[in-house]
Amino acid sequence: ARPARSVAGASGADGRKGFWITGKGVRKLRLRLGLTQTQFAQLADVSGQTVVNWEGTKGKIPLRRKDTSARLQEIRLMKKRDLKKATEAPAAS
Repeated sequence: ARPARSVAGASGADGRKGFWITGKGVRKLRLRLGLTQTQFAQLADVSGQTVVNWEGTKGKIPLRRKDTSARLQEIRLMKKRDLKKATEAPAAS
């Protein structure tokens, strides 16, 4: 199965090679997970304004930080049930 046009994956899981996502893809991903922009920002470790900017971008969003790209790849693979684990993990550390 091919990935959706608004989200493309890379062969490497480290987020360095070929990963991209569009503003529309960020919004679809956030809504699929049932998150607000603020909640998605916390999960992606970016500011709420960054999520607003991403969603307003036509075409590919600029990902300047490698760790942000890697985090978005992780989030893209998540399901709603995975969110509980993800939000509990930092508290357990």
